[in-house]
Amino acid sequence: MGVVRRTPWLLLAALAFSACAKSSPAACCGPLQGALTAKIAYVNAFLWPGGPGAPQPSVQPLPLVMYDEQFLNPATASYLLALQISPAVQNPTIAWTSSNPAVASLQSQEPGAGSLPGDPAPTAPPAEMFVQTGTAYGAATITGSATAPVNAGATMTAYHYPSLALGCRFRYEPAFAFDPDRTALMQQQSNWTSADLYDTFPSNQLGPLDPCLNSPLASPANAPEVWHAPYGGVLLPAVSLQAFTAVGVSQWQNAGTSFAPSASALLLLKTKEGRIVKVLLPTGPYEASSPGGPFPY
Repeated sequence: MGVVRRTPWLLLAALAFSACAKSSPAACCGPLQGALTAKIAYVNAFLWPGGPGAPQPSVQPLPLVMYDEQFLNPATASYLLALQISPAVQNPTIAWTSSNPAVASLQSQEPGAGSLPGDPAPTAPPAEMFVQTGTAYGAATITGSATAPVNAGATMTAYHYPSLALGCRFRYEPAFAFDPDRTALMQQQSNWTSADLYDTFPSNQLGPLDPCLNSPLASPANAPEVWHAPYGGVLLPAVSLQAFTAVGVSQWQNAGTSFAPSASALLLLKTKEGRIVKVLLPTGPYEASSPGGPFPY
C-alpha cells in the first residue's frame, strides 16, 4: 500500500523535471552545467582560406595582439574566433561582442579579403566570428557566449597597435618621430637625423629603391648598419607579442644612443619630448607613452 501512495509523487517529480529541463536546462542541470568549461580559440584569418583542410581555430596564448599590417607580415590584423566548449556541445548558439568595436570589430566575413568576381571572401562557419583591427588603437574585451543548448562563455583581451618597419630597404622607412607635433617632419630627409629613431645603412644594390640613397642616412659602402635612438634607449632580446603588452616604461634605460641591428629585438627609447616608446624591431608593433606617463593600454 505504501508503494502505491509513493508512485504518484515520483511520477509528478519526473514530469516536473522533464518540463524544467525543456524550459531551462541550466536551472535543472546544475551539476552538469558546472562541469562545462569554455575558451576562445583563434587562427590567423590570412591563413584560413576556408574549405576542407583549412587551419582551424585552436587555443593559443592570450591576450590576442593585432597590429597594422606590414607588407612582410600580412597576418597580423584579423583572426577567426571560435568558442570551444568542453565537453563538446553540438550546434551551440553563440553570440559575440566587443567592448570597443573601434579597436577590435567583429564581422562574419573575412575582413579586407580581396576577391575576384565569383570568388567571394570566406565566411566564418556557424557560431564562429572574425575579429579585425578597427580605426583606433587600444584594448578591447571580446566575449563569446553560448546560450543554447547550454550556458557557457569566455572572454579575452584583444590589443590593436600601430606598427613600423625600420630600415633603408625597399618599402621600409628609415626615420620615425613619435611626438605628435614632430611626426610630419620626417617627410623631409633633412630632418631624419633629428628623429627619435632612425637607421643608417651602407650603399646597396637597390639604387633608387633605397630610401636612404643620397640622404643624410646613407653611409659608406663598407660601414655597418646602425639603429639610432639619439635621446637614449636600451635594446633588449625580443619578446612574444603577449609579453610585449606587459612591458612598462620603467624598463627603459639610457643604455646608449646607437645599437647594432638584430633580426628580432625589443627597443625602448625616449623621444625628444620625453615620451617612452616600446617597439619590436625591425618590423612590429609599437606603443608610445605620454611625456612622463605610462603606456596608455
